[in-house]
Amino acid sequence: MFLMNHDFFDRFDVSFTKKESILSGKIYPLGYFANYVLEMDKSILREISRQVDTFKYEFNIFLSVRDVTSAALANEALLSLWSLIAKLPVYRLVCERDNKVNYLISYMREHPDEVDDMTTTGTARNQMLNLWLYNLDNLVPSIKNFIQKTDFMLENYFENLPSRKPESYVRAYAKYKRDIVNGYDIADQEDEDTTELDLHQLTFPFSLSFAPKQHPKTKEVFLAEVITFGTLESFLYTDLMKAMAAGNVPRRCHNCGKYFLAVGGYDTVYCERVAPDEKTKTCRKVGAHKKEKEKNGSSMIQKEYAKVYNRLKTRKNRGTISIDEWNEKVSLAQKLKDKANGGEISDVKYKALLDRI
Repeated sequence: MFLMNHDFFDRFDVSFTKKESILSGKIYPLGYFANYVLEMDKSILREISRQVDTFKYEFNIFLSVRDVTSAALANEALLSLWSLIAKLPVYRLVCERDNKVNYLISYMREHPDEVDDMTTTGTARNQMLNLWLYNLDNLVPSIKNFIQKTDFMLENYFENLPSRKPESYVRAYAKYKRDIVNGYDIADQEDEDTTELDLHQLTFPFSLSFAPKQHPKTKEVFLAEVITFGTLESFLYTDLMKAMAAGNVPRRCHNCGKYFLAVGGYDTVYCERVAPDEKTKTCRKVGAHKKEKEKNGSSMIQKEYAKVYNRLKTRKNRGTISIDEWNEKVSLAQKLKDKANGGEISDVKYKALLDRI
């Protein structure tokens, strides 16, 4: 109820640069929060749903009775709910800065006239209350909806792109939207320009402003795009769409199967987490070795990579390079191969860089 206690649940501000989002003074690459939600433990959503029902029950009693006991029970249910909401991305950051929800019920008891107005149908406060309760009801379903739709889109339209450049992501998104909206297959229309289609756009109410800000890391002053969001869902979609435009997209790791944020338009297929059944090796390092064993490519890029891999393997076996050096060099070769496959570097430059390893 922002009008009553300026609470974060109703609205929060996020500043954007071309490559980052800035929230509560902390910097995140575009797409970080969308990726976070895709990969987070979903059990928290079930807990929030249960606690929303508990709070609404106690809160309705409080609005009717407004005595000490009902206020205490409503406040206890509200704080329990907020402790769960504060575990979600974005809200956990804003909670560190400001959490005035602790005083909401006590404020309502101290201002009965405002509560009377709030419970009178058609008043501004009544509309505020209904919107607040609606947003609580819709919080978990909207997150689940974001996860389901985004996961489907990424798996079916983004995973096998020949290029990981921003324009390729835009085309993939256009194909996804046209399939969903119009319900027909466009798989064979690869050459058609789909970027100017009259698609149903994602629309959410928010306020946009521009403000001079100091970058938390570089300390340089810049003109930030500041958006005030009313729901977590609207921010997640904004974060995802801005990420696409910057060349960042969540992607499932080809080794562990978890989502990670592939940044900069590179065809990165492995995350930097410690790989399953490994103590220190990351999925990226394990994947570099696994790719060679698969023997699934005969292109120039794959052949040149194989030459370097075999050369490094020989040097490792002869003891002229250490195991750590072997892992680092193979990982570097893998990164160059990813860039070459993604069209980020030319074949000539790719071969020249490999020759230096």
